[in-house]
Amino acid sequence: MKSLKNITALLLAMLLLASCGNGGTATETTAEATETPAAEVETEVQEGRQYVKDNLPETMDFEGAALRISTRGGDEDTRMEFFAEEATGEVVNDAVFERNNMVQERLNVVMEVTYADRNRHSGDQNFIRQTVMSGDDVFEIMADSMSPTMTLGAEGLFMELNGMPWLDFEMPWWNDGFMTTSRLHGKNYLAMGDLSLTMISGTYAMFFNRTLFDEYFPEGPTLFEIVRNGTWTLDTLLDYCSGFYQDLNGDGNPNEGDLFGHYYRNQKMLGSDAYVGGCNIQILTLDADGNVQYNGNGEQVMSFLEKLTKLIFENNNSYRGEYNDDTIMVPLMERISLFVPWMLGATAYLRDMEDDFAIIPMPKLNETQTEYSATIHNGASAFAIPVTSQNSEMAAAALEALCAESYRNVTPAYFDTALKGKYSRDTETAEMLDLLMESINPDMATIFGNKLGSALDMFRGFFGSTGENAKAVSKLAASETAFVTKMEEIMDTYSKLQ
Repeated sequence: MKSLKNITALLLAMLLLASCGNGGTATETTAEATETPAAEVETEVQEGRQYVKDNLPETMDFEGAALRISTRGGDEDTRMEFFAEEATGEVVNDAVFERNNMVQERLNVVMEVTYADRNRHSGDQNFIRQTVMSGDDVFEIMADSMSPTMTLGAEGLFMELNGMPWLDFEMPWWNDGFMTTSRLHGKNYLAMGDLSLTMISGTYAMFFNRTLFDEYFPEGPTLFEIVRNGTWTLDTLLDYCSGFYQDLNGDGNPNEGDLFGHYYRNQKMLGSDAYVGGCNIQILTLDADGNVQYNGNGEQVMSFLEKLTKLIFENNNSYRGEYNDDTIMVPLMERISLFVPWMLGATAYLRDMEDDFAIIPMPKLNETQTEYSATIHNGASAFAIPVTSQNSEMAAAALEALCAESYRNVTPAYFDTALKGKYSRDTETAEMLDLLMESINPDMATIFGNKLGSALDMFRGFFGSTGENAKAVSKLAASETAFVTKMEEIMDTYSKLQ
């Protein structure tokens, strides 16, 4: 929030003139105004997420109807999206609890949430398919893992969302990147936004040891400044990592106990997704006429392969070890490496870190890439309204209200908890995270996943070993026909859906 002194004497005179309705003339009013000492009126300008209003009418009333939601609850990431039975003093739980209550009261509905024992890495296509194809009106809203659920959208199991009342995908709580890329022939059957905490926790970013960075680079610009001026690129990252290696344990070999610029696991890993997203690698795109274009042999991808190969395999730029998942941040905490790319949910592993850490977007491919870009874990929750729902208007209104309130209060609570209060008190951290959220832009290969043949897994292999890395160009060339054919099949299916 900001306080602005924005009422001048001239504006005061104009307001007095406009309010004059008792026979006074313009001349008289102006004279009175000139005799009144000019006063500066302090006006509070309301800014920030919590003040962004939705377009739902305040008088909506669904008369106590049950709002039945099917979702996942197999791990903390999926469960926290809806589960909050009472206020406990835990910030995210209480924000979700208050959001649920507020939406129920506002719409006069009763939320009934069914949790499946599936985590963020899994989805259950069979459960959703069987439930909807039975024809029974069981759920108003269904949520599941993005990539497998996109396949179900092509099977005609969900309602087309763009024509539904109350859903406004221009609002900031909906992820524009997902909605745009998944919109085929003008149709969206799934939605994603701030209601999906797994989208937020699954967003890839660059973590760095801020204390270590300040020790080794005290004179240059901060990484925040580099991000702001648009020069945070793969080349910039390589500059920091090149020559950074130090043989701290003195055994003459680059290994654990030494200091590296960057950490990357020594097998195929999800860290590849972070760079694919940050460099905005779009293996498949649609041209102006809606035709599928394959970009795997293009200059952008070749440059990407070259730069990332240097970072991961050459000149001791990267430490390649066994750390992964819940140990992924050990290299950062124990000063093994300066940079570690991973999902935002990894902040949970940094709670006991003694050094200060910070988060910035993944680097761009080069400075000609105009915007920062980020992708998400392909198990992030996507939301749909099944064709069996007999109260789709309530479902749409509830999705809009839940997502809007999540944007206003749940997401900031999540950030503040994950980052030890930094989001509310550290302007640089808030700036970087807001930029990261605005840059989420998953590509078709991420959204449609295995339906296309899992391009992401192919890239994970390229940077998992030198052997697979050597095959990258030939594998990309050989994959063109399969990827294009499968995407054209999806496009054809969408064209026939109602």
